[in-house]
Amino acid sequence: MIDRWLANDWVLRVLSLLLAIGIWAQVNPTVPRTLTGLPVTVTNTGKLHVQISPATVSVQVRGPQQIINALQPGAIRVSASVPYAVPGFYRVTLRVSTPVAGTQVVAVVPDQVKVRLSTTGSSQ
Repeated sequence: MIDRWLANDWVLRVLSLLLAIGIWAQVNPTVPRTLTGLPVTVTNTGKLHVQISPATVSVQVRGPQQIINALQPGAIRVSASVPYAVPGFYRVTLRVSTPVAGTQVVAVVPDQVKVRLSTTGSSQ
């Protein structure tokens, strides 16, 4: 019975594919990495003064070990876009972008920031 399976081209193709996937997974494992102290950039503020809390966040990314080990913190951009360029207080969910192919953002801590927009830099 096994002889008939091994004589079938499709069975050999499927076995070859499974073996290739297994080897690839062992050679190119995915690993996590946490980058801390990444600055948050606030967009859509017009000419208003911006106060943000917290000003930096931690981002956990996952990807192939070679890419993750070579990843520079400057490659990750964290931004917060306020809904309106109007003075006030906002709680904004962060967006993370990474131009590095093969990486995935796993978590952002914290995932929201408090933004205060004002016409001057003085506190009221």
